[in-house]
Amino acid sequence: MNARRATRVLATLLAVAIALAVGVIGLWAVFSDFGPNESPTARWLIVGLIYAAGAAAVGALVPQRWYLALLTAWGPLAIGLLGLATRLRIGGPFPYWSFLALEILGVPGVALAFGYLGRKCRGLQAQ
Repeated sequence: MNARRATRVLATLLAVAIALAVGVIGLWAVFSDFGPNESPTARWLIVGLIYAAGAAAVGALVPQRWYLALLTAWGPLAIGLLGLATRLRIGGPFPYWSFLALEILGVPGVALAFGYLGRKCRGLQAQ
């Protein structure tokens, strides 16, 4: 294995590790209770910034595979899909459609957008 290939493999492994860590933070945000002086807006803002930074880091580490930034959304995406599947199976009214839309579409969308942005920033550095 030459040095260039080893560097790419190491960068990909680091990107996957970052994605897994950011996904765990997403699970924490969904399952943990709010602190005594914490608002939902502050929680989602902080988690959104962490997702943006993690996805941009993945895009910058592996610009040729920037779409791996979608892996950062594994935690909220799994919870959202599980909630949707449960609700469709049980049936009846479901008052949390906005939550599911955020978990299934919003977080992965942000991850892809910032992964692409990280790729573009890496491209600017290389020039």
